[in-house]
Amino acid sequence: QKFRDRFDKLKNIVEEAQKQSGNLVRPQLSNVESLDNLLDQMVNPLVLGVHGESTLIHQDTKEVTSVLIGPEGDFSQREYDQFLKRNFKLKKLSGSSILRTETAMIYLASLMKSID
Repeated sequence: QKFRDRFDKLKNIVEEAQKQSGNLVRPQLSNVESLDNLLDQMVNPLVLGVHGESTLIHQDTKEVTSVLIGPEGDFSQREYDQFLKRNFKLKKLSGSSILRTETAMIYLASLMKSID
């Protein structure tokens, strides 16, 4: 029952994300992975959050194969502790604007493209 309750909560989050992004098709939630397992699988991760160690520049994206973008309200302290324990690269975007995830990915892609 506890798993079913958590899964239902996650489905509600996906539904809200669909509404906020204006997508007509709801993403399918088919698997739930613990944060620890997900982080253990990441190679050369880049974490973009409000409390990154320094501002992201295009050289930071050179060998990145995994990206975590902070949710609304940023990552929790527990999550930042997990990132630091694993020596993840923690960065923040320049300026005082807060970008939506979609916009942050476009910005990140443009930085990655400027390396080529």
